[in-house]
Amino acid sequence: MASLPTHDIEGLHILDPKDRQGWKSKYITLLQEKALRRHIPKGMGKLAVDLGCGFGRLTPLLTECGWQAIGIDPSPELLAYANQHYPGPEYRMGGLPNLPVESASISLMLVQNILRALKMMNRLDLVSGFGHYLAKDARVVLVENLRVGHPDYLPEALIIEMMQEEGLRLLERVPLRAARWWMIYLIRYGLIPESLYGRIADWELARMAKRQGSPRWQYWNVLFVFDKVE
Repeated sequence: MASLPTHDIEGLHILDPKDRQGWKSKYITLLQEKALRRHIPKGMGKLAVDLGCGFGRLTPLLTECGWQAIGIDPSPELLAYANQHYPGPEYRMGGLPNLPVESASISLMLVQNILRALKMMNRLDLVSGFGHYLAKDARVVLVENLRVGHPDYLPEALIIEMMQEEGLRLLERVPLRAARWWMIYLIRYGLIPESLYGRIADWELARMAKRQGSPRWQYWNVLFVFDKVE
């Protein structure tokens, strides 16, 4: 059975290396699933792509929401893990700028923490032109980490501008979680039972939804919803 690699194909950490038991990852996945269920429309069998799906932790959610889900990632090791541990969706090897799908075929694209990784590799140019893969009714759900004034993070205005250049307009912007929250450290070290994760996630999502702006001393995980302009 495939074991989860510690790094992606570019050598970046897949998970927090201090999260040795995986409790933090389980909590964050649960929280993001809850948020995505609120913002992903019903699929009705249309094509949804989880771009940069990694080891597939969120790709099955697209299938559960009624989409024909395809997870795309450049790492064969991660895709092997996804196929064994998160079966159901189809997984294809690939990445920007040339995706293994037809033009104008994607009605929903999930983009999780891709832009910052591309920025760190100095490859944001790969994003240019991805809009031609989107169908007329497409939505893009983008989750990215934001931090003002830090060189490793993209300015929010730049993210929106990049999406606008692909023919998209911003519909929603919702903060999901804060990085340096004392509760997440208790979760990471197993001091909070897993049975409480759901209630904690609901509370954190409600707390973060009231926040405006972006922080300077930590990052926030923020969800954006864009739709395609006719």
